[in-house]
Amino acid sequence: MVLQPDGKILVAGKEDLSGLLARLDSNGHLDSSFGSGGIAVVLEPASQLVLLSNGQLLVSSASSPFQGVTRYNANGSVDRTFGSLGQAASVDAPVTLVAQSNGAIVAAGVSVTGVAAPTIFTGNPTGFGLTRFLSAGGIDTTFGTKGGVITAFPTFNFGGVAAIAFQTNGDIVAAGQAGLANQNQNSSSFALARYLSSGQLDSTFGSGGRVTHTFGSTNVAFIAAMAIQIDGKIVVAGPTGDSMGNIAVARYLAQ
Repeated sequence: MVLQPDGKILVAGKEDLSGLLARLDSNGHLDSSFGSGGIAVVLEPASQLVLLSNGQLLVSSASSPFQGVTRYNANGSVDRTFGSLGQAASVDAPVTLVAQSNGAIVAAGVSVTGVAAPTIFTGNPTGFGLTRFLSAGGIDTTFGTKGGVITAFPTFNFGGVAAIAFQTNGDIVAAGQAGLANQNQNSSSFALARYLSSGQLDSTFGSGGRVTHTFGSTNVAFIAAMAIQIDGKIVVAGPTGDSMGNIAVARYLAQ
């Protein structure tokens, strides 16, 4: 959900196997000037919504067959000048995205190293995946390796990003989970990685650019949300516990 400067409310999600965008007036009624009667139905379930300064919308989707970013006009129609007829495909399954001040877009989620699909229970290593697009929707080949970054976590065999944010110096912080999976048991930990604006891991952060954090004997924990304080400290929160019945909040130093 995003609150527009004029008080209108944008929401994105899914309905069955399709995506859905809707805009409501500040009084909670559907805005008839958006989409059809206030609702725009799209082909892919939406995982993240970003409002641009010009009123356009960016929506990421981590669902097959399309995994990437779509841009919509302020009235809910697809902006077909973006990418390929409005869509920009990603090297990862992006569940989150953020727009830079120059219009570039960083999308992040799960990437799989060496295999075509994230079948984590067979031991195929998965990790953080980031892609950067130019403002027009093309891949920014100056970022990472030909536009994308895949980050595995040592001793873990799966991982994924749930939130990304920029620090004031342009560094990119990605947060989510890293874990171990097999046919009998899953375990996961809070995980963060920091990248330079070029897409390279920031070796001054944590251990080689990565941080993981477990909570006592808890087998499962993952970061669901992140915020960066004015002083650069990183605050994250997410569920923990075998039954996911608890919530943990952690704060990390900026360096």
